[in-house]
Amino acid sequence: MINGTSSVANVGHRAWLVRLLVALAVVLASGAASAPASASSDTAQAPCNITMDAPHVSSGAGGVIAKLRYCNDSAGQVQTTLYLYLCPNKPSSNESNWYNEGCRSKALETYGWSATAFSNYTRYVPNTGKPGAHGTGWWVACANFSKPFAGMVPSISVYISA
Repeated sequence: MINGTSSVANVGHRAWLVRLLVALAVVLASGAASAPASASSDTAQAPCNITMDAPHVSSGAGGVIAKLRYCNDSAGQVQTTLYLYLCPNKPSSNESNWYNEGCRSKALETYGWSATAFSNYTRYVPNTGKPGAHGTGWWVACANFSKPFAGMVPSISVYISA
């Protein structure tokens, strides 16, 4: 879903649904299918999302950066690479064509960490402490995950002169 500043992948919700279906299958197979009369609202957790912010000029970094905001509803290892591209024209929605469209990588950061369930994490491209990227054109950022799932989370493209 694009809300004007980012694309959201509701990966935490998908993982929760898979775990729920597996748990239900185990309960049904054991013949012990019983459910509590009501669920307590104070123990319910909102589903987590992964959001790649649109590239923007950061006064602190002195150039263009993008942020990945990550939360998963289960604990585990996370591995992702964040990319920041500059394109001469508005890029297509198919990231595999970006290089052929003249887009060039301006920054790349690889992260790995042990995530705690329902904790929020923010990662940057370029990383904190590095200068922001420069150039005029269409900027796009994306995160390529290898753990806990394989997939791409793109941002929307924005025109920036930096």
